[in-house]
Amino acid sequence: MNLYNSNPTEESFRHYAPYAQFEDPVEFCVNLASVKAAFQSLPLIFKNSEVTKSEAVIDTNPMTLYLETHYEWKKFNTDTVIRSVVLLTLNDQEQIVRHEERWNGEPIPNAESGFFGRIKEVNSNKEINSLCFLYYFRDYVMLQELLFMQLLI
Repeated sequence: MNLYNSNPTEESFRHYAPYAQFEDPVEFCVNLASVKAAFQSLPLIFKNSEVTKSEAVIDTNPMTLYLETHYEWKKFNTDTVIRSVVLLTLNDQEQIVRHEERWNGEPIPNAESGFFGRIKEVNSNKEINSLCFLYYFRDYVMLQELLFMQLLI
């Protein structure tokens, strides 16, 4: 749960394959380095985040996690609660090869499903990851927060 509590450590990623992918409604990561950067950037956006409810179904592939996470924004005087369905697909070595997070259980947007899906898809096609970009170029924190807020409103 360290990933969703904005406290990722190297230990948090020990079960991920080097070629693991992560996808949620605002980003697509193509390898473990970009997955790490995405989760390591969360403390830049949120003052605090805490998983308040969790449930797991681990005897399937993909494994399914049901999470409710409370986020406190750094730059905005507001809180957000995201209820996620997280699908973790494993390879034969029981490493995570795909980590998919569906906010409110909704399918992840793509080019056919709206404006933000189109932006995410264009960025992933160029292998540019918005949160990885944010992690390395921290001056763009406000832009990322605004995009993120638009998806949650």
